[in-house]
Amino acid sequence: MCYFLVSPSHEGLVYPEHEPNPNYSALNLMRRYRFLALLALLIGGAALSCKKEEESYEPECSGPAKSYAGVVKSVIQSNCVGCHAQYGTYTGVKNAASSIRSSIANGSMPKGRTMSEADKNTVICWIDAGAPNN
Repeated sequence: MCYFLVSPSHEGLVYPEHEPNPNYSALNLMRRYRFLALLALLIGGAALSCKKEEESYEPECSGPAKSYAGVVKSVIQSNCVGCHAQYGTYTGVKNAASSIRSSIANGSMPKGRTMSEADKNTVICWIDAGAPNN
């Protein structure tokens, strides 16, 4: 039969059949830290594996310069405005040009799909040309 008693000093449970292990709490503490460290490594590794690495996308910018009103606006409308309403105007796109460029170049945008090479080139080359309002 197994039974537990509370010690008179109220330090915890006493197991009458066995001598108390003085290292019990230290062992438990070490196990908990080891578990937490392993858990942190697993979560950190998973987070890093999900993050896309910076790609060095080199756009092909030969040919005539792209115009915002003629081409770029429609590419932004079809790929970005669904989630980023602030890109619905030239001013919104111009203000975020650096962020838009890096997100397209590294492939993190648009979420859940990829842009065609032609669309990437259109937006990136327009931004690299100074993002003119033409």
